[in-house]
Amino acid sequence: MANFTRTFAALTLLLASLASAQQDDPYAGSSYYDDSALRPPEPPDRPVYGYYGAHPIPYDLGGGYCSVRGAHGHDYAPFDRFLFRHVGGLFYFVGDVSDFGYVGESWGYQGDHPIPAEWGGGFCYINWAHRHAYPPPPSMSFNYIGGFYLFVGPWSSLYYSERPHYAAYYNNYYRDNYHGGRYFVVRPPPVYRVQVAPPPPRGITVVAPPRRYGGGVTVSPPPPPPRYGGGVTVSPPPPPPRYGGGVTVSPPPPRYGGGVTVSPPPPPPRYGGGVTVSPPPPPRAPVGPPMRVSPPPPPRR
Repeated sequence: MANFTRTFAALTLLLASLASAQQDDPYAGSSYYDDSALRPPEPPDRPVYGYYGAHPIPYDLGGGYCSVRGAHGHDYAPFDRFLFRHVGGLFYFVGDVSDFGYVGESWGYQGDHPIPAEWGGGFCYINWAHRHAYPPPPSMSFNYIGGFYLFVGPWSSLYYSERPHYAAYYNNYYRDNYHGGRYFVVRPPPVYRVQVAPPPPRGITVVAPPRRYGGGVTVSPPPPPPRYGGGVTVSPPPPPPRYGGGVTVSPPPPRYGGGVTVSPPPPPPRYGGGVTVSPPPPPRAPVGPPMRVSPPPPPRR
């Protein structure tokens, strides 16, 4: 019994010493070992753009090709709004996949053709041989000639209304910047990048800034002429030209042929009460009595 008592007392003393040591630990209860304090701060929220199917990645974001099938999102907008069809909140790539390094399964097309609704709808206006990442649907009329699908069905009025615009785009800008894999070599600026600016708050008028020219000169637009009642707009006369030293030079009087300069007469003097006194006319030459004329003498015989 005595041994048990001594053992119990020793265990009690040991536990008390451990508890005292824990209380004396300077790091006990602190966040020194907290993982949350060591993790980097989360980046701010960025807009998410919805895409459907595979599509090229802008060269300024690493380039390459996103091979995700189906709907997905990215934090960057399409680099060319003519190469993506925006339907139902998703962007569908409608360009030639072989021009942007796509190595997956693709189908060849020859000339213009409709695009299936599952891949954005509308029409493709690439009028040369190209490839897409989708096969032609059975509901559309295509002929398979020489390894390419040629559309032989009817065209809608939408195709004809949009063809002049898209044909000019593909035959000029697309050929110069995308055709044959030029996008990642030429690296054209994203002139067609989708940018949506939020509308200004109510009650605030957005005014375009003045135009700036070389040399740091800022030219502001002239103020509008004053308006008076009755809808009459009176424009002020242009000021005379000013030169250095505060000198104002009025325009010279008109000149006529022969080197003669005619100055306008001075205005008549004005006196109080609104009376205008004109100078007296110049004096006239004196007029004498009329001269008598004698008849000629008769001829001599």
